[in-house]
Amino acid sequence: MPPRRKSPRPVAHAPRRRQSRSAETRLRIIQAALQRFGEQGYDGAMTRDIARAAGVQQPLINYHFGSKEGLWRAAVAHLFGLLHASFAETLPQLVTLDARAAFAVVLRHFVHFNAEHPELTRLMIKEATARTKRLEWVVEQHVRPTFEAVLSLVRQVQASGSLRGIDPASAYYLFMGAATGVFVMAPAYQLLTGADPFSPARRDAYAEAVVRLFLPERAAARASSRLPAELRLERRAD
Repeated sequence: MPPRRKSPRPVAHAPRRRQSRSAETRLRIIQAALQRFGEQGYDGAMTRDIARAAGVQQPLINYHFGSKEGLWRAAVAHLFGLLHASFAETLPQLVTLDARAAFAVVLRHFVHFNAEHPELTRLMIKEATARTKRLEWVVEQHVRPTFEAVLSLVRQVQASGSLRGIDPASAYYLFMGAATGVFVMAPAYQLLTGADPFSPARRDAYAEAVVRLFLPERAAARASSRLPAELRLERRAD
């Protein structure tokens, strides 16, 4: 009697499902951590509150990240990863443009990124007010490459006749403040104006305003000096 042939083993999908659930859990924790770190700073954010917001048990934070600082670093790396990935999509366009046109694209893109991810600037503001090991790490690992790239672009723009008389490092901080302030301080903006800075139309208008601020000669050539009626802020009745 011939030996019985063994049936083929079923494909094991369980490990892949576990990996998928693990990645989803990790992302939920990071997103909850970004909210807490941005609002309360590193010292004020509690891992138990982060775990509760993520809908997980607190020990899972140590399992995935090793420590609170490990979680903080992972959250920072996640945000800067999103930033770099978003700019990578614009690179083919940038290399075909002159310096001023490229700078206008960068300005608009960064405004829209901050509208999508205001937690990046909130977190950096919390960290940048005191020199700590965490600040040194984030500057060297994530901020400096962007800083150097922007300075290089600013110098090219200056060579083409714009932004003259402005120290490139000062231009960088002016740019950062202009591109991020309205989204970081959105509640105050809403109280003062009655408008939502995150609405698509207002994001577009704000991005164009930033371009006009830094490249007035370029903006004047492509846009009317008057906002559409729906975007103009009328004086609010008392």
